[in-house]
Amino acid sequence: MSQILNVIRSDDGQFEITDQRSNVVEGPFDTNAAAWKALDRLDNEASRPDKPRSRKKILWVNPRRTQRRLAARNGSSKSDRTSR
Repeated sequence: MSQILNVIRSDDGQFEITDQRSNVVEGPFDTNAAAWKALDRLDNEASRPDKPRSRKKILWVNPRRTQRRLAARNGSSKSDRTSR
């Protein structure tokens, strides 16, 4: 059985997490955001799946090929590199 929880503001101006019978489950919290964050922790986040990861493939770069491209931009030729 799932439990229904609510975030309410108490008379003190604090926020509390309560169940259906208005029993305080957790709190008080200074902000509404802090109360909802605690509610998410109580929810255990196990029921929600993780964010889907990107299906884009990672393109790996060959380091030798990159060095050749940089050398070509700088005006070096292949014969200059082999003579060194």
